[in-house]
Amino acid sequence: MARQNSPPRIDKKLLIACSILALGIGWLILMPLGQWSDTRDPSPTHYFEINGKQILLETAVTDQEKNQGLKGRNSLPVNRGMLFTVSPEQEVQLWMAGVRFPLDMVFLHNEKVSAVVSDVPPCTTSPSDCPIYDSGGIVDSVIELAAGTAESLSLAEGSTIQIFELD
Repeated sequence: MARQNSPPRIDKKLLIACSILALGIGWLILMPLGQWSDTRDPSPTHYFEINGKQILLETAVTDQEKNQGLKGRNSLPVNRGMLFTVSPEQEVQLWMAGVRFPLDMVFLHNEKVSAVVSDVPPCTTSPSDCPIYDSGGIVDSVIELAAGTAESLSLAEGSTIQIFELD
């Protein structure tokens, strides 16, 4: 009588270990992608209009959102910016650590532009070596725009900007 070949036996412990390893690698790959979509490209919540142009604003309210800001992004879409609320109103200092593209910083108090810092370059050195940009006075909000946008919108000290919630 001929001997029948039986299928090879797979060690259950090895199978479980490989499955756990595959899940772990998948999680490591997919987790940053989920963070990118959730925290890096939020939908605009506010806007302002000036000189016939509407600028949509993402909003950074919590400390975590403010710390994240525009870090890690390669650019801002056209006619978009980020609004940072400052409460209580106070003098603020910003830096460009982790931001990959130049920005305009527009400092506001009571809907008036109190200062504009234009074409602020990204900081590619150690965060401790990044320059600090000061509001120069009390502000209640800051808008960051792609470099050149403030000039193209004729934003200057004394300009009025009313910020509205999107419906």
